[in-house]
Amino acid sequence: MSDRQYAEHNQQGEPGGLTQVGTTTHMNEGPSIVCPIAELDYRFGTPFPWANLTSAILHYVPEPSQKDPATIFDRHDAVAPAEQIDERLIRDMTPAEHLQCVQSLIIKHQKTGNIDEVIRLRMRALAVIHLLHSSDHYLAIKGQIDLARSYLQKGLSAQALDHARKAWDFNYSSKSPEDNKLLPPAIQLTIGLCKLQQGKASDAKPHLDRARHLNNFLRGENHESIVPIYRALGVCHSALGDYANAVEYLNKAQEMKRSLHGDDYDEVAEIYLEIADVYILEQRLTEIEDLYLKALRIYEALNGAMCREVAQISYALGRLMVSQSDYTRAASCFTTTAQWMEDQLGSFDPKTFNTWREVAFMDIKQQDYESAVQIMKKVLIKELLLYGDPSIKVAKTYKFLGTAYLKLFRLDAAISMYESAQRIYLDRYSARHEKTVALQNRVALLRKRLHQT
Repeated sequence: MSDRQYAEHNQQGEPGGLTQVGTTTHMNEGPSIVCPIAELDYRFGTPFPWANLTSAILHYVPEPSQKDPATIFDRHDAVAPAEQIDERLIRDMTPAEHLQCVQSLIIKHQKTGNIDEVIRLRMRALAVIHLLHSSDHYLAIKGQIDLARSYLQKGLSAQALDHARKAWDFNYSSKSPEDNKLLPPAIQLTIGLCKLQQGKASDAKPHLDRARHLNNFLRGENHESIVPIYRALGVCHSALGDYANAVEYLNKAQEMKRSLHGDDYDEVAEIYLEIADVYILEQRLTEIEDLYLKALRIYEALNGAMCREVAQISYALGRLMVSQSDYTRAASCFTTTAQWMEDQLGSFDPKTFNTWREVAFMDIKQQDYESAVQIMKKVLIKELLLYGDPSIKVAKTYKFLGTAYLKLFRLDAAISMYESAQRIYLDRYSARHEKTVALQNRVALLRKRLHQT
């Protein structure tokens, strides 16, 4: 069946009626020391792995008709600056003016990452649109998709799916199909992303395939709007264990972006990282490094060396270097990440000094024990202020320092650190606990060695 035939066949119908392909999602894990970029987001605050994809969902949805005076919902040039808007005055505005101001506020909060406020404002915008138009109007349908996208960014896939289905229903029953004809690919892509976020890759695939066929029929195979669909299909096939097709779709996406925008483009870097995630599952570690370095170069060129993306990729690259026993490069990568965290999160954030701890561990691996001691002494000071002395986290740092001092043959300092850790174990556990007994025996052995020297 050609794309045209497929699209004509699938322009109608409820999305839940699609034939599901398979019932099981197969996820293979790579080496424990290496993990996909998305799994590192707990350090950086990204709400969920598909954030980059959802940011591109509606990038290519057409602008509303210029003949409609109320269609200012997406015309950023007609929106007043957010700092000039007083919400107390909105109640005195006409619905069209109200909608314009709400859209300006949405843009403002999107830039600051305040997704909760964006969701609230999108619901408000939908209410105003329904005053101006019917529920099957272009703006109303697009508003439903926008709201679904915001829920996806928040990680609320059930709510997102509900609004995406409403968009499909309203579009199907629309009395102006010509105005809305370019929306179905975006709706199907949104539903597919919802299913992906729910871990239902086999359910997502039919929706993503439908989005691809509809988009090719409506805009042609070489239109840039296919890129987010290719990316979603790549993630979907990867989750299903079909790595060859996953890489094929992602490569199509990055080739199209590079041909249109050049190599130094942020979305090209994002796609490189998505391909790297697939290679991790296939354990193609050599090719992963090349992709990480390409993405790193792009972000450094666009945003500078001290940006969030560089820090995140550096950490992932460091994990990769550890798996290859290249501890020198691993220490350098972890240091880049730790410096960014110290600058952005503060030196007393646990994420910051936990990353410094990894730098110190790489120094131990390189037998640079003095450097490890200097780093961990700074970590210890911060942990004592943050957690207090009787903390298991502090005990682990004491043990780390004890081991480093032991490697430097400073037995007295090593004994002092181990005794400090033993005191915490006595307080938290008991004298007979295995951890307490093990430290007690170690201290006794070291004291014996100290007296013999």
